[in-house]
Amino acid sequence: MSDDTAQPRYIGWRYWAAGKMDLDGEIRPVLLAPAIRKNARWLDATTHTSKCMAPIGARHVAPVGPKCGCGIRIVRRLPNLIHYMRKRHQQDPGVDPLLGPCVAIGRVEGWGCIEPGVPWRSKDIGDPSDTIRAEFVRIIGPLFFSPAIAVWQNDFHRYFPVQRRSSGLGTYQEWLTRMSRLPDAKRRQPWPT
Repeated sequence: MSDDTAQPRYIGWRYWAAGKMDLDGEIRPVLLAPAIRKNARWLDATTHTSKCMAPIGARHVAPVGPKCGCGIRIVRRLPNLIHYMRKRHQQDPGVDPLLGPCVAIGRVEGWGCIEPGVPWRSKDIGDPSDTIRAEFVRIIGPLFFSPAIAVWQNDFHRYFPVQRRSSGLGTYQEWLTRMSRLPDAKRRQPWPT
């Protein structure tokens, strides 16, 4: 795992399903990547390394090239991530159809092999130039928790010792509105094109 401080760092946003799992007899909080939750558990705020999900024999160091969608996606601007989440919410009001109402949003930094993002699943959602896919990503905080799981934020702090913010009360849609008003991440590097 690389943590070469000389590599350019790209600051952006991600979101995850948030929950608790029994891991070797201990019930503990986890963040799960939205698209491949089975293989992408985030158990803490340490560096996560992307893995190619292609069939064995076709796997490579991730991410490589525009034809493979591997790599850990980072969205440059928080309002664009919120727009994407709203569109998903409109498809199934009340919850994110892939994640449910238990969602966390966090500021991350990525480095290593960097590729421009691939288009969102729905063509009317977001701009692929607003995303990158990174080889290494870590949560740098803060973490924001949807109203359905705001009471868990202290449980998460033990494993994700980054700043966390109370999400308050309200609906999922009201939470997204509050999130869209937050100041955006400061980028340390120009975004790759």
